[in-house]
Amino acid sequence: MTAARPGMAPLEHPTQQDIAPAALAVEAAPLPLEAAPARPWARVQAWDARWPLLLPLLGYLGLRLWLLAGTKLNSDEPQHLHVVWAWTQQALVPYRDVFDNHVPLFHILLAPWLRALGERADVLLWARALMLPLALASVALTAWVGLRLWGRQVARGAVLVLMAVSAYSLVAAEFRADALWGLAWIAGLAALLLGRWRPWRAGLAGLCMGIALMTSLKTVPLLLALGAAAAWTWWQWPAQDRPPAAVWRQAARWWLAGLLLPVAVVLGIVYQRGALGAMVEDALLFNLGAHVHEQGTWLRLALLPLLLAATFWPLRGALARVPVQARARQARRVLLAATAGVAATLILGVWPLLTRQDLLPLLPPLALLLAAWWHAHPRSGRQRWLLGALITTALAWQLLFHLPWSDPLRGYRDWLGAVLAITRPGEPVLDAKGAAVYRPRPYFPVLETLTRARIARGDLPDGLVAALRESQTHVVAPHRFTPAAEAFVRSHYLPLRPDLWVSGHELDIADPAQGLAFPLAIGGGYRLLDAEGREVQGARIDAQPVTGEVLLEPGRHRLQVPQAGRYWLLWAPAAGWWQAQRTQA
Repeated sequence: MTAARPGMAPLEHPTQQDIAPAALAVEAAPLPLEAAPARPWARVQAWDARWPLLLPLLGYLGLRLWLLAGTKLNSDEPQHLHVVWAWTQQALVPYRDVFDNHVPLFHILLAPWLRALGERADVLLWARALMLPLALASVALTAWVGLRLWGRQVARGAVLVLMAVSAYSLVAAEFRADALWGLAWIAGLAALLLGRWRPWRAGLAGLCMGIALMTSLKTVPLLLALGAAAAWTWWQWPAQDRPPAAVWRQAARWWLAGLLLPVAVVLGIVYQRGALGAMVEDALLFNLGAHVHEQGTWLRLALLPLLLAATFWPLRGALARVPVQARARQARRVLLAATAGVAATLILGVWPLLTRQDLLPLLPPLALLLAAWWHAHPRSGRQRWLLGALITTALAWQLLFHLPWSDPLRGYRDWLGAVLAITRPGEPVLDAKGAAVYRPRPYFPVLETLTRARIARGDLPDGLVAALRESQTHVVAPHRFTPAAEAFVRSHYLPLRPDLWVSGHELDIADPAQGLAFPLAIGGGYRLLDAEGREVQGARIDAQPVTGEVLLEPGRHRLQVPQAGRYWLLWAPAAGWWQAQRTQA
């Protein structure tokens, strides 16, 4: 047992018998004069006894590598990449020129990497690869907490739960700020819960949680949950051996100092870029003004007392029931359980928009509690086999329905390659959330759930058509557009592929002598092609001969052709790319 601060119960570390009974048996066995060759399985058992978390973490790493290229695209991933790109552009001010309703630490940290990588169509696969260390570190810290507070069986069980729950394993494979958010939060909990107590541990926990706060504002309910859990743990601690209030005050000061450090650094960076006011508008006020779940808000609020009671009722008397020498470890277990329960209650009951990624910091402690509960109650062989079958089925589903060679990212990779081929840096592309990554968007808000809800309520004007006209945008990806914008695109753009449209007109001319008048909304260089994709000879636009690329201003024009038929007036860079694709095919 390690020495403790005066007035504070020591933290009992797991004994060798708790951690590695197989290792004790190996050490106690007499060594033969001539050791026989160890069988492979015996070697694995020896390694497992020495490093009890190695095998489950290797299994999780294998699952992460499998899902790296086998997970379908989530529209949040290119959006995060687009914001990272904005931080690489000196001419752009994030939050003012590029919309982002997230706090910026994740994007700031990833900007040097994207700048070094350059423009490439397969950027998303590289971006996902960067999430591998974050995902592995999150699960490793979870297992470490389980090993120190309960033992190896609970640690392994928690890893298996996280592998089996697709809401965690699939989201953790994606490129998103929530990966750093989940890691920072579990790291902060680990700093609080493990090892001998020192004031700097509170500072380290605050630092990690400050990183989480500057990665996602959803850390606020987590911090509220931690405060409520700490108050509950202190109240449940028997008064005769409760740590003195001075210890708690000192820990709070260190924790607050650590929390404010990353907050000050990040706000300083944003202020230096001239984006502090815009960040408050985009990342704070925009999210607070969204009432996406209005229909379910009152029901969720009504359930809050029940969920809080379900969290605290099983924990009553948990410290009084254990001996004094085991109370320090039990207090850490209670703190973890109460924090996880209150955090889940606040996220599910109060946060306006519920998404799968909200579970990334919640599921690791919940997995530990589930594994600890299962391990604490004797189970029959049938129950253990049933649990094993459920976990195996869940893992098999993830493996079979997310095959890496199915290449679900191919469609997006081809789309981005086409966009980069027909546009130059600085030319705008209008998509829903920044899928073009390296190209600016002419419309400021992203067309996600929050924005579309505000447009539908009339809180935000529908400015898509005006943005296309003012910026003279030639390339659009009409996904999640408003009805007015969809009608405008159908009238003034042509599809290169179903998800990629470029400015142009399809013109059916019955009388070659009279020709056809047409409106042009987006000015620029155009080329005239016939139904076979060939350049048209002898045509005239506004009585001027058409030879190759012709520059046209917005307005009405008249086309005259040598013979009747169907023609395409297509934006010149897209026409050249389309002809090249037809030639290769």
